[in-house]
Amino acid sequence: MATSPLIQGGTQYRLPARQILTLLLVSRLFILLKILVKGLNSAEKEPLNCVLFNSFQVQWEKNSTYQLQFTVWDDKSEAYEMLDVESSVFFDGQEYIVKTNEPNIIGGIETKQMTCMHVYNEVSRIRQRNVNTGDKTYSVTDVLDFYFKGNTYGFTYQVIGTFDNQVITDLGNSDGKDCLSKILDTWPTAIIFPDNKNIRVYSDDAFKQDLGNRLDYPNNSNEVKLTYDSQTIVNQVKAFGKTKDNDSDDGNTNTTSYYFNPITVSDDDSISKWGLHIGDDISDERFTDANSMQTYAKTQLQPDPALTIEVIATENIRPVAGEMRRLEVRNKGYVTNVQTVSYTWYPFDPSQGTDIVMNNTEQTILDYQRSTKNEINKAIAASKAGSNNYTANILLGEKVGEIGAD
Repeated sequence: MATSPLIQGGTQYRLPARQILTLLLVSRLFILLKILVKGLNSAEKEPLNCVLFNSFQVQWEKNSTYQLQFTVWDDKSEAYEMLDVESSVFFDGQEYIVKTNEPNIIGGIETKQMTCMHVYNEVSRIRQRNVNTGDKTYSVTDVLDFYFKGNTYGFTYQVIGTFDNQVITDLGNSDGKDCLSKILDTWPTAIIFPDNKNIRVYSDDAFKQDLGNRLDYPNNSNEVKLTYDSQTIVNQVKAFGKTKDNDSDDGNTNTTSYYFNPITVSDDDSISKWGLHIGDDISDERFTDANSMQTYAKTQLQPDPALTIEVIATENIRPVAGEMRRLEVRNKGYVTNVQTVSYTWYPFDPSQGTDIVMNNTEQTILDYQRSTKNEINKAIAASKAGSNNYTANILLGEKVGEIGAD
């Protein structure tokens, strides 16, 4: 392997050309994607140049994780000393707050393992102590207004896409993180994807981005892992709406009844295909109408096995949250459109492919089932062809094996 000279302290060393190329690529990435640190009580930002480049990873999962993890070594810099819990790390235009700092000393060298949460998680510091009692109808903006309007932490918010108004009971007396959880519970298709301290709530359609890219195994993907899990199937539930108190004939005022009788909600196609899978009862005080309750309860069913698609790209591609991509697994004849819902990206390590997890929409599952059926049909056809050839050889008197041998 070719080598190149490297001069350090007057001494010449020789490094493999591939390692030199990697170092040059990493140096270029550090220039393009600079990491800055600001101490908790500091006004200045300092460049962080002591990161172990192959440890730095960005992790994102829809409505769940948004964080950095990396290891630094003590280069005696101001940035290294500033890097501690509650300090800020700036990367790729976003701010993160250090939440865990794990120093370690081995062989006289000190390192620190850092975990940094996206700054939007700091909404947990906002608390709404008031309560809007009773059942009230809200838009997503109404909920955000109630918690965040006039906050002193610098958070702003916007709603991108269209949402129907929903009834929420006794809103309040919780923090900003609970506010976002309430939005996700009330509008299950919502996606929260922040831009620093700007909390953005997207509808599913608004969050999708089709940039014309594809993942093609084996051309630009090292690995495609499909996990098909039937443990999640729920195709029938019993649903209970809002309760009301009525006076009974014997004067007992504690008798509870409902605005409509509990209803059983089923997905008949799923039951026909997979058998009956009964889920936990659904009880929701928002509903006083059986038809509305039935419509909502159907959205809570899981009629098909869950399909998780994990792809490790050949290259260190820069992921885009919510991006739609065409996925092709050529040797299986599996072609479908998928959306990025989770990723792990190593921006400073060109040798590590980006790990991307795709969604499991109904169409994705149908495409998978169709591909699997085609594979089964091919196997059956191949088996029949082999059996026919075997029989033909026997009839023709050709020796095809030691029939009846031990």
